[in-house]
Amino acid sequence: MNERKNEASWSESRLRWRIDVQRNGQRRTFYSAQQGRRGKLEAERKADEWLNGGRKKEMRVGELCKLYLDGIDTGHSSCHRLREESIINTWILPYWEHLKVDSLTNLDYKAAIYRPAECQPPRSKRTCGHVRSVISALYNTALMANVEMVPPYRLPLPKAATVKEHQVLTNAEFKRLLTEGNQYWYIHAFRFIAVLGLRRGELCGLRREDLDGNLLTIRRSVNNLGETTVGKTASAQRQIFLPKMARQILRDQRKQMMSAGIASEWLFANTNGEQIEPNALYNRWVFLRDRLELPPISIHDLRHTMISTVKNDVELPLIKSVVGHTPKMDTLGTYGHDTGNDAETAAAEIDAVFDRILQTR
Repeated sequence: MNERKNEASWSESRLRWRIDVQRNGQRRTFYSAQQGRRGKLEAERKADEWLNGGRKKEMRVGELCKLYLDGIDTGHSSCHRLREESIINTWILPYWEHLKVDSLTNLDYKAAIYRPAECQPPRSKRTCGHVRSVISALYNTALMANVEMVPPYRLPLPKAATVKEHQVLTNAEFKRLLTEGNQYWYIHAFRFIAVLGLRRGELCGLRREDLDGNLLTIRRSVNNLGETTVGKTASAQRQIFLPKMARQILRDQRKQMMSAGIASEWLFANTNGEQIEPNALYNRWVFLRDRLELPPISIHDLRHTMISTVKNDVELPLIKSVVGHTPKMDTLGTYGHDTGNDAETAAAEIDAVFDRILQTR
């Protein structure tokens, strides 16, 4: 922050206040025609704003948070805004709302990040990471709004924060999911997720037009608010050459729908032939896993189950191409470039893994 060393002076001949300042070798003069102390302060305020890149000084954290959340409304899903709003309302505003933005320090940032971890029970490392990302987003918003704010610097996540351990199915449990419970309506949807490692929203967004022979194109995802998005990451939109297990699941799904007299534009539809809602799918999973005596894992853990099941037999770049991980995502190791026949190779290797699972007693 550039500090001004001089004060404005009154020019009797021009009947106005004048102050000369210099920044990075550039000289500027600012004026105010108001008489008295108010005019002096106005000229000095203009000079101070120019010295500091036109930054405002009086913005409060609450106002900055509103500015940031308003900006999220364009270009992001409602789920993203709700998550950011929850972090701000829980971990930012109760402590900083009326503070000036330029009064915050890195110690304040660290306290906000560590505060969730110090709660009882301790918050997750993921929540602490979200708090840190919100602070960085507020700083970027301050920059765009020309508001003075100390940049976040070296903010490690607390060691006390908990890390959620994903639970996966054993091979015996996986076989049970693939072979039992054919009478349940959503069984094929869960099998399809487990075999391909799909995200729940991706399955809910699958249309018949996305299937071309044995090639499935993931074009969209549906979030918990029912909004259709392009997917979680840049790699979410992808093409998958279906393993024979996945092709059989689709055939079983079509037979189930035909027997119920349902024709739908969705590959996996609800009992009315309409698009499945992600929250409804989760409720059906809880019901079905209890009937199959499976451990209390989430639908997303089926994705982890698929990766864990094939990791020793399928190369990591091929796994990434199927599950839609970005190159930088540490699926199990480093990422390599695809080759021409990767889609078919991945399908064949995945088939070999599931064949062994089904043959075990």
